[in-house]
Amino acid sequence: MVLARFGFLLFFTLLLCVSVLAAPPFQSSEAAAADEFTVIYPKMEAYEAGVNATIHAHVFDNKGLPVNDTTTSCEFHLYDQINKHVMAVTMAWDVTEWEVDINASVMSRVGTHPYIIYCDNGTMGGYASTSFLVTTDGRNEEVSFQWILLAFLPILFGFLVVFGARLFDAVEHWVLHVAAYLLALVSTFASAWWAGLAVIKFAEWGVMQNA
Repeated sequence: MVLARFGFLLFFTLLLCVSVLAAPPFQSSEAAAADEFTVIYPKMEAYEAGVNATIHAHVFDNKGLPVNDTTTSCEFHLYDQINKHVMAVTMAWDVTEWEVDINASVMSRVGTHPYIIYCDNGTMGGYASTSFLVTTDGRNEEVSFQWILLAFLPILFGFLVVFGARLFDAVEHWVLHVAAYLLALVSTFASAWWAGLAVIKFAEWGVMQNA
């Protein structure tokens, strides 16, 4: 009975951790009011430093119909890690979509780069605001760390079930011990996640200082 209860509680905690780590990323669109454009863009988490990049966007009116450069223009504004304006250009129309090329010199600084896409035809407008990471290898280190941690959690779960259940066989007030183990598990998960995030942000800050 103790083993079953203990295992159920830890399994519930594991599922909670998985749901946090596996949550979907920010959707690649901006909801629009009835009198606004909807701007949709492919969501890229990270780009490789020092490599040219291209941002794409599709724009739709309030009836869901695509708009092109015959009636509409779109502006692209890019910022660096310290919110400095590094790029402001009119996006080009390429047959079916809007796009803008970002050259390697702009993409040379590692860190988070916010950007805004704004489209206007004189009577109606719409915008999208998001960001991307520039990393040394083009991968999102934060996401990679989360999946490594996720792979480690089942091992921790099995360890606590086996050894924790043996310990609780002879304990009268097992609920208190289960609560303590759950608190330790959650604390370990939170500490590891924040530690990984701190390492990533510190590395980005170091690169910014040396740039």
